[in-house]
Amino acid sequence: MASQLNETFKYLSFTRLVKLKMGALNIIRTALSDKRNATVAIVVTVLAGVLLSYFGFKWGDAIGALIVSFYIIFVAITTIRQASLVLVDGFNNPELVNYISSIIGKHPAVKLKDLKLRMTGPYIIGEVTLNVDSEMTVGKVHAMKNKIREDIMKNIKGVKDLTILAEPEGV
Repeated sequence: MASQLNETFKYLSFTRLVKLKMGALNIIRTALSDKRNATVAIVVTVLAGVLLSYFGFKWGDAIGALIVSFYIIFVAITTIRQASLVLVDGFNNPELVNYISSIIGKHPAVKLKDLKLRMTGPYIIGEVTLNVDSEMTVGKVHAMKNKIREDIMKNIKGVKDLTILAEPEGV
């Protein structure tokens, strides 16, 4: 049972580290609270099982162990989901995608065609494809791309690199 508790704490420490690197204070508080809540829940469950066994309920220890094992299975499934998303360079943050789309939408001369984001460690790397008017000069397109890139990089702390491609309308 001690090894199961150790694995649970390793997962919570890893989750806390990832959340700390993202830099949001409310997320940091949540991670600390998650670890504290998990510790309290596991200790209370183990103590309740031992006390039930001590007072004559023979299945108390087994029930406590089952509850802790279900919690560990839940943590393992969550870890596998998160790790598989990272391994396939997946990005699951629709709010951020919508926010970037709204930043691009403030520039009426362009239309968003495609937006691809992925995590690289604690940073976000992205590729944006824009549709531009085919009559725009190369200089204007380049200036517009730089302005959009600057706006996104300034407003979103975790974006480390952003490639912006421009295609003429109709392509």
